[in-house]
Amino acid sequence: MSLTPAVADALIGALLAAFDLPTLRRMMREQFNLDLETITSATELDKVVTSLVQVADAEGWLVQLITAARNTYPHDPRLQAAADRLGLAPSLVAAVRPNPLRRRAYSDSSLEKIISGTNSLLDIAEWRSRLSEIEFQVCRLEISSQPVGTGFLIGADLLMTCYHVVESLLHGEDSPRDLLARFDFKISRRQTVANPGRTFPLDSDWLYDFSPYNPAEVQDPAHALPSTEELDYAILRLGNHPGNQPVSEQAMEDRPRGWIHLTDRDYPFLPGSPLFIVQHPEGAPLKLAMDTEAILGFNANQTRVRYRTNTEKGASGSPCFNNQWQLVALHHSGIVNFNEGIPTHLIAALLKQHGKWPLPGSASPS
Repeated sequence: MSLTPAVADALIGALLAAFDLPTLRRMMREQFNLDLETITSATELDKVVTSLVQVADAEGWLVQLITAARNTYPHDPRLQAAADRLGLAPSLVAAVRPNPLRRRAYSDSSLEKIISGTNSLLDIAEWRSRLSEIEFQVCRLEISSQPVGTGFLIGADLLMTCYHVVESLLHGEDSPRDLLARFDFKISRRQTVANPGRTFPLDSDWLYDFSPYNPAEVQDPAHALPSTEELDYAILRLGNHPGNQPVSEQAMEDRPRGWIHLTDRDYPFLPGSPLFIVQHPEGAPLKLAMDTEAILGFNANQTRVRYRTNTEKGASGSPCFNNQWQLVALHHSGIVNFNEGIPTHLIAALLKQHGKWPLPGSASPS
């Protein structure tokens, strides 16, 4: 990878803001088994970092350097931005449909107006910071080492996905021992593994709650009418409480991985409003699908919300967010002309019926 001057400057600035010399030395020893002195004789931090970036770029391990830096400071916004520019953060895979400008009379008091009430203005720093947190809370699910779908933490040890993603476990066709939740998986633009991620197995008491899909959805998903007890979700308990642990053993921050808050509040899903989906399509590293005019409406009994936001195979079980990063749906399936999800307030209502609400270990997400 050959850095442009602008990207190099941004990367150097991010490293300088995040590290001091002792921490940088520690990272290099732990992550690369290298001493900084073997790379440069400089002693000033800015010169050391500049030399380090130049050497890593020239020798082809710049991607690994950025991955190691993010493992050390997972939530640093400047390191996240540097990862974005090098293709190591969730990439955008969806269409953004801006509203066309409408004609206005000269008597209008301003040349700028909110054209659509469903597309609000966003605070960039806050929006990026929240995405950085979510990036570490969504995982690829694997059964017998094969990717089967996406899942996400909703508590310190609770993971949500679709029932149909883990149906083979629930039916006894596969062993719970064969499932792994893989977080933080990254590959470089050269398609080499930059970070294999961290894996967590299921706990011995692994099944917290579930709701099957409607069998008619297999044959005719567009016209099936699932009940409020057919919500296609599974909530599984992972071992080792990943939500309470730091993102990596090298992390210098006290912040844990955290989890995504599942609310019981009814969300309106206004037609034409945005919907974002964070997913592992085809088992690939995380991708962010965005559509600013996503919501189409509901099925006949409002047990499924329909939207335009792009998904691919492997996205089942992904979290769906509004543009304020509030969890609003569980992505369920793709149909010919639209995708479908399960409104999360319906899941919360069924959890209450099952006596499983509030969720244990979810009161204080980071």
